Amino acid sequence: MLKIIAIDDNVSALHIIEKYAAKVSWINLIKSFTSPLQALNFLNDHPVDAVLIDVQMQDISGLEFIAIVKQKGMGILPTFIIVSAFDEYAIKGYDLNICDYLLKPYGFDRFLTALEKVRTVGKEEVRTINHTNLFVRQNNKHLRVEPATILYIESNGHTVKIHSAADTPLLVTETMSYMEALMKPYGFHRVHKQFLINRAYIKEIDFPFIVMEHSKQTIPIGKTYRTIVRYLSNNTLY
Repeated sequence: MLKIIAIDDNVSALHIIEKYAAKVSWINLIKSFTSPLQALNFLNDHPVDAVLIDVQMQDISGLEFIAIVKQKGMGILPTFIIVSAFDEYAIKGYDLNICDYLLKPYGFDRFLTALEKVRTVGKEEVRTINHTNLFVRQNNKHLRVEPATILYIESNGHTVKIHSAADTPLLVTETMSYMEALMKPYGFHRVHKQFLINRAYIKEIDFPFIVMEHSKQTIPIGKTYRTIVRYLSNNTLY
């Protein structure tokens, strides 16, 4: 069961989160807050897995809230998902290592995808062998991969292809959500529902495509991932 709290000074926005959370058996929305200060006090004694938080609020902003929680070192830190009507805060949010950014208005599917990421991060911690060598499944086998050698990862139906500079693509039986959570600490970013790229190998961002080093493949930029690409390029995309 994934324990979460929601923080937003807009009661209607909290009702949407409550409605969506009630549809999912493995999500337990413990409490909703209109005051971030009350939520801070709550977290002192009630650890949770994830916090869904708005940015523009009275008293303190969502970004300030995340920074305070990280500075206080409250045992095992929760995962943060920003929920905002403005995408301008995404860059600062990703600098704080948030898990996802829900842009209002969002649907149930997008909500579920964000919470699936939180759940997958927990699985990643169990399945990661060490800090540089990771293992992925290929049917009944577990294969070791080195993140630094991977250019990009491509969805292939119920499997994914791992592309590197020298080798032929490696087909593995993992989900893109799992691969995204597994590779995020190593500089990988989702830029399209079918593509996860290694930031270190970006050669050129030529909207609406990304050109990768050592590859003839151009990576499309998905509409819902433009904020992430803006973060990568540190420029405003048209």
